[in-house]
Amino acid sequence: MTASIRGALCVSALLGIAALPCRAQAITYDYPQVTCPSGATTIAVGANIQSALTAGTTGQTFCLPAGVWHGQQFTPKSGQKIIGDPNGGTVLTGDDTGYIYSSDGTADLGGVLIANIVIEHYRDDTSECSLGAIHGTNNWHFVNVTAQYNNCTGLNVGPNTVVSGGRFVANKHAGIENGGSSGIVIQGAEIAYNNTRGDAQDNDAAGIKFGNTSNASVINNWVHHNNANGIWIDVSSSNIIIDGNTVHDNASTGIKYEISTTGTIRDNVSLRNAGRQIEVSSSGNVSVYGNNVTCGDYNHQDCIIAQTDTGRGGADVGQNIVLKKNTVNFLDSGASKFGFLNYAGATSTGTTSNSNTFNVTATGQSHFVWNSHTTPGSFTTYKTWLSGLDSSSLEVANMGHVAGCQSMNCVGAGVSHITTP
Repeated sequence: MTASIRGALCVSALLGIAALPCRAQAITYDYPQVTCPSGATTIAVGANIQSALTAGTTGQTFCLPAGVWHGQQFTPKSGQKIIGDPNGGTVLTGDDTGYIYSSDGTADLGGVLIANIVIEHYRDDTSECSLGAIHGTNNWHFVNVTAQYNNCTGLNVGPNTVVSGGRFVANKHAGIENGGSSGIVIQGAEIAYNNTRGDAQDNDAAGIKFGNTSNASVINNWVHHNNANGIWIDVSSSNIIIDGNTVHDNASTGIKYEISTTGTIRDNVSLRNAGRQIEVSSSGNVSVYGNNVTCGDYNHQDCIIAQTDTGRGGADVGQNIVLKKNTVNFLDSGASKFGFLNYAGATSTGTTSNSNTFNVTATGQSHFVWNSHTTPGSFTTYKTWLSGLDSSSLEVANMGHVAGCQSMNCVGAGVSHITTP
């Protein structure tokens, strides 16, 4: 099979502005084809999957042909591989009950592989909607898996789990979640239209949500139209890389790094999210660079904001936050913002901004905030606030012909491939 997903859409094409530098082209990510090898064991459509896995050996490969399995729950042995039809049509449905697999994540199953399978209509009845249709994996690899229409979260990953390609869409709470694990990679997947139930956006609903997670990567994903934050890294997380994602049309912030430390947010495209496009909230030691963000076209949402709040965050809150080499496109005349809001009065050692390009409708607009200067000022004033630390950023007045657009669609007709699931 080929797992293809658009990555890092060119924002110039979205906005119809030939003059803007196109830092990121449409990319197709192809993962190695996963097919059933000769000698693998085929499980007949509708047969009990757990019985076959139990009878099998560690590392054995099982093939699921196209067809529908109802209400299956199973725990693989170490290294077992469960591979659906690479042409599609292998479906596991929970019929709105139970889950496929649930664990606390401590059991390392030695490289279990799940590939080419649709997982849908599984149910989680816990009060905080904490379980996924598959929950608590340790050392699993998911390739070209679709998790959709589940009553809670599509997939709740555990330690050392890799998700390559696939779609995590239209789940009632979240697309992919993790809490308390490390070594996770989410790459080349589509995460869209989640939180269909309308759960509170500050209660873990998201496209991708990590909490207390370390040493994880979210790379080259397409995150859009979630009824919540797009990518949300939350409390006590560290060493997270968010790289090369296209994040748009989410109902809250596009990319949010909150009450955490040591993060990298680079080379992403973020636009038309109803909250901020990129937000670093009560965190420290976070680099935000090479991103292309657009704001001011819908409810005057902010472009990139780092912010501290009283009583939130660890000892490094507000320190060593670097906003560098970003392309920032303001479509309004001054309501949307860029910069650092230090409401907590935290020590901001090492926090700086430089080498950014600000595309504006006209020079002199008040888009900028920095440290204790929470009332927006002009680009010239902003550079004064940085006391010479930013001598290389540019303000360019080339956005005038798209200014004043308030529609979610009027600056993004180029995203023609968006469809509901």
